[in-house]
Amino acid sequence: IEFHNQNYIIQEYHYAIPAPPIKPISKENPLIIAEDYVTQGKKLVKIVKHAMRIWQTQKRFNGDEIKGWLVFSGIIFGGINFQPLLSAWFETVLKGEFIAFDNQRLLMSVRYPSDKYGNELVGEQLFNTQQIIVDTISQCWLYRYRQNNLASDSKHDIEKYLVSVLQPIYDDLGFDKFHINWLLKNASYCWTMLNNNRIDQASVGVMQGKHKTTGLIHNEFMTFLQATHQIDIESKKYDLLELSKLTIVSKQHRPKNAIQDDDTTIDTDNLTDADANPLPHQKSLRAQVRKSSVVERIQAIFATVLDKKYSVPKDPVTDKKLDKDQILVKQITSLSATYSLPSERILAGWIVSLIQAKSANHKSILQYLGSIGYEWIYFTNAQAIQIWDEEDFVELYDEILDYKSQILGNEDIGYTERRLQALHDYALKAGFTPVRVIIEQAKTKRKVRAKLLPPQTYIAMIEQIQSHVNGLDSEMLCLMFMLAYHTGMRKKELLGLTYGDFEALTTDEPSLIIRPNIHRSTKTEGSIRRIPFYSLLTNNECSFATQYLRSQHGGKFSRLVFTFNDSQTALPNHFPLQFLQKVLKDINADENTAFHTLRHCALTNLALVLNADKTLASRLTGYSDDEIEKIRQGVLGVETNAQDKWYALAQMMGHLSPERGFEYYNHVAMLMATYAINNAESGKYFKLESFINITGFNKVKLKENGYLVETDNFELTQLRPLLLRLMMQKTK
Repeated sequence: IEFHNQNYIIQEYHYAIPAPPIKPISKENPLIIAEDYVTQGKKLVKIVKHAMRIWQTQKRFNGDEIKGWLVFSGIIFGGINFQPLLSAWFETVLKGEFIAFDNQRLLMSVRYPSDKYGNELVGEQLFNTQQIIVDTISQCWLYRYRQNNLASDSKHDIEKYLVSVLQPIYDDLGFDKFHINWLLKNASYCWTMLNNNRIDQASVGVMQGKHKTTGLIHNEFMTFLQATHQIDIESKKYDLLELSKLTIVSKQHRPKNAIQDDDTTIDTDNLTDADANPLPHQKSLRAQVRKSSVVERIQAIFATVLDKKYSVPKDPVTDKKLDKDQILVKQITSLSATYSLPSERILAGWIVSLIQAKSANHKSILQYLGSIGYEWIYFTNAQAIQIWDEEDFVELYDEILDYKSQILGNEDIGYTERRLQALHDYALKAGFTPVRVIIEQAKTKRKVRAKLLPPQTYIAMIEQIQSHVNGLDSEMLCLMFMLAYHTGMRKKELLGLTYGDFEALTTDEPSLIIRPNIHRSTKTEGSIRRIPFYSLLTNNECSFATQYLRSQHGGKFSRLVFTFNDSQTALPNHFPLQFLQKVLKDINADENTAFHTLRHCALTNLALVLNADKTLASRLTGYSDDEIEKIRQGVLGVETNAQDKWYALAQMMGHLSPERGFEYYNHVAMLMATYAINNAESGKYFKLESFINITGFNKVKLKENGYLVETDNFELTQLRPLLLRLMMQKTK
């Protein structure tokens, strides 16, 4: 291949050299289990048993003890094992800000300040919000707190409350001094041992705060649960051509003829967004197999000019020796003129700007170039970035950072994040792109765009398209949004789909392959993947999709799927977002929704289907039990209870690791975990004496509320209806 490249291939165009095998990166043990897990767990069990004996025998508790046992229950039986979340959980429980959730459960949204990661930024303060199911024993202690009419302190010291109840137990058992950190670290030993436990180790990490993840802001979660929409069938049809219009206004410093390739030149002053998706005969923007030498050539210029033996030329006007910075600027600028793609010119121009600004020394500038240069060129290869929108750039930088951390093994990518932000800021200032982008990872405080569309909104969207778009364009757009919502494909992946990317359309199990083609490239090996869309779409949607694809195929494998029927032109890059927002506005949904939100919906829904209880999954996704089982088998195979579900989900979404899904896309991880803990309570028995001592309910009062207790033990799940009524009364 190297011989062929050197002797037969035109300069700058190469066959890709086969990548050498990469030594597997040693993965961190995903099990949240320390070497002394069992030893410390047995110690904790002794403490818990001692505590429950106290509940069974002691009838009077002072204010600090009630608060201490409430916190203790949240840690041991509720799984709240992350201290910042625990403090906010305690405050929220005392306020009684609950909603009634599935099957007599009590749910609340817990909002807490966070230093570096969250879903809400208020001024300079970052907050995170999680949806949490409150465990039954904590509800018992909360009822006792309310019965005692305890005054709510302005500032609670949960560690002080825990010491008041646990230090006497430590003394009785001969243990050392109590530390809250030890309790939080080892509490999972108790709640993971509950009966009917389906809690995986990833969920343990979520509960302990070891996996960054975020829920929805409370108001948005309530909107998600209560969404309703109405379709106005009588309103006029959509003008798709009008919606597809977009002109990129040139900036003052935008380079002329920013895109050119051999015999083709495109004037950026008249460039429209449709150029992002060229037809096959348009050579300039094809996804070619190409290798750029811009990084090596810039490094070579530095090496030559900074060499001590380099003979510094004189300025022909002043006859004085030129400054080496002037020489570097001149030579790199000349080099930039030989490159045609915007990404190459941006990189070279950025280096020139650093030299001119004298903001860093030569060694640092070379480090900047080496840290992001190769990845920047590789990931923007043959992409029309000058007409990208914000979402396109966000995806680009996410892919680069994921690649740096997972494939190259960079543990600290903060340096890379800051360099990418500086590069993008230069591209904006120099007029290469009109889009301002804030790389959240480059900031000390990282705000995640946590947003989901309810299944009712998705259904209303499809109905709106069917009612307001004519003919085959209606079917084409329905298919696009079906795939986006159910598979989580990126916008560029969708718009680049060809009929040749679909397999087995005449069978009951059609699928599609995301891979490079003449219309677009994929950036990593992880992006190349097969998606069993037959299992992800509902039965009716799958039938609709296969029928449409088979009728439009026509044996033209390289033809794009998503094109306007009357012109066979590709959908403009901006069109999916603009059309989505128009549809959402017309069905009275949140029109300020990014197209990328559909990817959040797909990953969150699949996380629920693959890992959560079917009742919860159906409640939040709208899937039936049969559809859930079909998805599980389509994604996981015959064995749907294996331990690799999170990795299967990451592969489905084109991620290199499960961590990215948790951190940016899965907005129900905490809800799933606490729901699973609540499910595991079923079958766990509670002593009648303990319940009476904690709540003050005797057998007579229980009977008045419809409970006939014949033995000294009863299942915790029996308490849910009673406690829900009591908790919601206080809320009202």
